[in-house]
Amino acid sequence: MKNDTFARAQLALGPPAEDTRNDHAPSQRRASNETSRDATLARIARELLHLETLEVRNRDRLDFHDLSVAWLRNALEAAYEAGRASESSRRTRRSPR
Repeated sequence: MKNDTFARAQLALGPPAEDTRNDHAPSQRRASNETSRDATLARIARELLHLETLEVRNRDRLDFHDLSVAWLRNALEAAYEAGRASESSRRTRRSPR
């Protein structure tokens, strides 16, 4: 079941976005990482949780949602795997050639 859930999450999300950053200053890299992270979370919310946005809109009917446990689990697994993939690609880029 876990493999099936993970496979569905991967299919829904597709491949991770390509990291196009280069050797910018640390603050620029941090901002780039946060932007990439926010984009990944927004995509997970849209595609797996069927949420239009993660922005707070100060309206209960827009900010509170009923979600199934299965959807929530899929989204958490997708976020976890996105983090693992990001760390793996970061380590690959840093390794000496």
